[in-house]
Amino acid sequence: MPFLAEAGLRISELKAVRWGDLELDGEPVVCVSRRHRLLDGEQETKSERSAGTVPITPELARELKAHRLRNGQPGREALVFTTGEGRRIDEANYRRRILDPACVRAGIPPIGFHVLRHTHGSVVAAATHDVRAVQRRLRHASASFTLETYVHLLDDRAGVDAVARALDGTAVRRRD
Repeated sequence: MPFLAEAGLRISELKAVRWGDLELDGEPVVCVSRRHRLLDGEQETKSERSAGTVPITPELARELKAHRLRNGQPGREALVFTTGEGRRIDEANYRRRILDPACVRAGIPPIGFHVLRHTHGSVVAAATHDVRAVQRRLRHASASFTLETYVHLLDDRAGVDAVARALDGTAVRRRD
């Protein structure tokens, strides 16, 4: 769960992360290049626009190194996040066993996985006030989509519609 919140990945992207996708030394990053689709169970290569590298903190990199050691140093093609038996995690089971109890401990209503991604985007938006930083971090294809989603956290001095048009040539509906 910390990985989802910190990296801002979609659950389908998390389920496809392999050890070879992680750089845990130096400037730690995760390379997001595929996703696992629940409907058909297939690995799917991400489009160039939605693929990319996402920085992670040295603390998370240390946790991932420890996780790798606990799992017997799996190879580069092995999945990072698996069940105790080494199978791909099941979203519904993971939510029931991990996410929902964490919400109860935190005293909040149950949330979905995408809330962690949105929280990540909100933190980036609040820290930077830069829609392009949020767009790059979340790998959104459209700056106008990012702006419309996170406008409530961004400074409106330049005008929401003007910024969106300048970034990707499309206007957004203003939320009032």
